[in-house]
Amino acid sequence: MCISCLLSRRQGCIAKTNKSGECHAKKAIVVKPIIDAMRTTYTVLKTKMLGRIGPETSSSGFSTAIQNILKQSTWLLLPLNNAKSILLVSQALCKNRVQKLEAYLNKSIVVRIISLNHLQQWMQWHRQHRLSASNRTPSANPSVHKILCEAQELSASDCYIQWTETCYKTFYRVRGILTTPKELSHIHGQQLLMSFLILAHLNLDKTGQPQEGHFRYPLTENSIFCRLSYIASNTAQSLVLRLFHDTSTQFELCSLGMPTSLANDLKQTLKMHKSGMILLTGPTGSGKTTTLYSLIHFLAHERKKIITLEDPIEAEIDGVVQTEINENVGYDFATGLKAVLRQDPDVIVVGEIRDSTAALHAFHACLSGYLVITTLHAKSLEEVPFRCTELGVEISTFDDNILYTIHQVLKNSSLLSNRANLAFQRQAVFNCKKSDLNDPCVSTNASDSTERLASHA
Repeated sequence: MCISCLLSRRQGCIAKTNKSGECHAKKAIVVKPIIDAMRTTYTVLKTKMLGRIGPETSSSGFSTAIQNILKQSTWLLLPLNNAKSILLVSQALCKNRVQKLEAYLNKSIVVRIISLNHLQQWMQWHRQHRLSASNRTPSANPSVHKILCEAQELSASDCYIQWTETCYKTFYRVRGILTTPKELSHIHGQQLLMSFLILAHLNLDKTGQPQEGHFRYPLTENSIFCRLSYIASNTAQSLVLRLFHDTSTQFELCSLGMPTSLANDLKQTLKMHKSGMILLTGPTGSGKTTTLYSLIHFLAHERKKIITLEDPIEAEIDGVVQTEINENVGYDFATGLKAVLRQDPDVIVVGEIRDSTAALHAFHACLSGYLVITTLHAKSLEEVPFRCTELGVEISTFDDNILYTIHQVLKNSSLLSNRANLAFQRQAVFNCKKSDLNDPCVSTNASDSTERLASHA
């Protein structure tokens, strides 16, 4: 006798059975409410269980739809910004599933495959620290938003997060000087550090290795571009953010504090010469990169085809093809330069000459008839030719190809430090040498300028 018949008997209904034991009672009327109740209970239990698995949930069964798309995969969905989320999975997903998930969430999805052990650690970390999953506002993670807003208010060039055995510390570099560190609890500091790693799309399965990345973060009125560097050991962790504030106005020659005569002469040189090298030199933190990008920004408006070889890309500029050196995949300076030359560029930008390989290839591009702009660490203008010869460049090659050598430093300015609302209150001092000048060195100072130079190296 079936369960329905037993239930019917309790209600006073006796059902007949045939020889095979099948029930002939009209049990549909009795069974239907029970099945509906069981389905309702199952749906509630399934929704609660899925709510524990996936962080992006809602009362309307949000996780249930995602789980149906991802099938039996173990996953964790975390927000990056309003238009993008990161999906951590322990095994590869077919492209069709990812596309369905993007269509359902109306977001682009970045898939990261990590080991099941690390994924479980991330899920536990997420449950402990309650990382915001809704991400309906730019401040999805209040800690990240607070740090970057404070950096914007201070006009900091760098932000630091360091871990010691007792606590995490955060501090900034403002006008070349470090601010007083602020201590964070271990839980709060770990949440902040891991959130930045997610934003930079770093490999979450290799947090014990040095890594670099970048991201753009939306603030109230504009956005801030961040370049991230992360190193870790058994006893320490260090994360450094190089900050680029409002790059749309920052990379302008007129905002560098450069003397008008030098700026105009540089513009004329960039317009007239189709080959040769403009070399920007100075110590670390002197603003070479800002000047480099300002020259690129000017050339981009002159309808020049510009391709860069950078390690890494410091900031994004519209209209410029920017490539990043990655020796792990075989894209080094030699391979990159060969590929760039086949692209028929007007200008080649080498982010920085750090070794003999980069130096020789940069000057080889000049000899091939291209305009090259690059940077070099040097203590003074007079030291530049000797630094190049140390890197394997012949002095005759140096003299025949250099159009302009500019050495710059940044100094704190007591005059500018009293002025309010200046993004960077440091004085730029430029020394330059042009190839067709009779004088060996022309010294210029930007102390009379009301503009400023951002302190980025």
